[in-house]
Amino acid sequence: MSRKSGNAMDLTVIIPTYNSKRYVANLKRDLAPFLVTQNVEIIIVDDASTDGTGEVLTSVFGEADNVTLKLKDTNKGQSDSRYLGLQEARGDYVYFMDSDDRLEPEFRSVILPKIKNQQADIVFFDYKAQMRRVSIGKTSGEISREAALNTVLELNGKRSSAGYLWNKLFKRSLIEKMTFKDTLFEDLDFCVRAVLKADHFLYVNAVGYHYVFHLKSSFNGAFLKHCDRLVSDRIEVQEAVMAQLLTHQDRLSFEHLKKALMSYNLNIVGWLLMISLGRIRDKAVIQRVFTFYKAHQPDFRAFRSWGISVLFKWHGVKEKAKLNNDYQA
Repeated sequence: MSRKSGNAMDLTVIIPTYNSKRYVANLKRDLAPFLVTQNVEIIIVDDASTDGTGEVLTSVFGEADNVTLKLKDTNKGQSDSRYLGLQEARGDYVYFMDSDDRLEPEFRSVILPKIKNQQADIVFFDYKAQMRRVSIGKTSGEISREAALNTVLELNGKRSSAGYLWNKLFKRSLIEKMTFKDTLFEDLDFCVRAVLKADHFLYVNAVGYHYVFHLKSSFNGAFLKHCDRLVSDRIEVQEAVMAQLLTHQDRLSFEHLKKALMSYNLNIVGWLLMISLGRIRDKAVIQRVFTFYKAHQPDFRAFRSWGISVLFKWHGVKEKAKLNNDYQA
């Protein structure tokens, strides 16, 4: 179903859906203010849902002039849906929203007006998670590339912007030729590449998004059912991010970023391994984790005190003593 308007657009909102029928009512309520505007277009890409999501979307949004519905015949994943939406986008800025979360009123009243007459390639803003506001800073204004990287990579000592797409606006000219990595944590990979390409960054001290925790979301569903993929994909994205930082022309105090990022990733992967409590069945994944740690041993000395042998024992690695000895060597 193609768009019905040829007007110029300030913003394109891209929303991938998959078996999201139960969230369409909330989505309609959040998007209602934009359905009567001429400067915002909405592109919803359904990834061959099996619960009737496509039919509900057609019923709810089919007559909206500024909504484009793309109903895929084959399930190819969220990354593919986002890419398809990006190819259709005409807005000066692009915003990626998840169908099961909520937009906050300040997204429209405070954040969007900031993109007018702005040179920012990426606009950061705050979000809400588990009823708690997560902020980047205290005052709105321009931020440096290093500050942008620190918040994308969560290197400021607290949970911040991280590698999420949904608390950022991207200038379309910056990202229109970019693709999405077909893994979990693809947001992080995409955000790092975008930050390294961009030159101007703006932070808006306002809450624009509400992340709602769902056990059946794409990420949490994968965690519960496919822990091995979750851990493996985290390492794959981590390695890709490190390669991007290493090859960037500025190097951006690379050694500092490398140590901070490795330390943070240690906590993330370690947490994933611990909380999975034996759900990981692929021993090759555990070996990959160990190999990854060993390759960056100078950055992981504190890991010994955390009990690496116990951690690997939990996941059934028979050679845990040998692995631990190799690590200590």
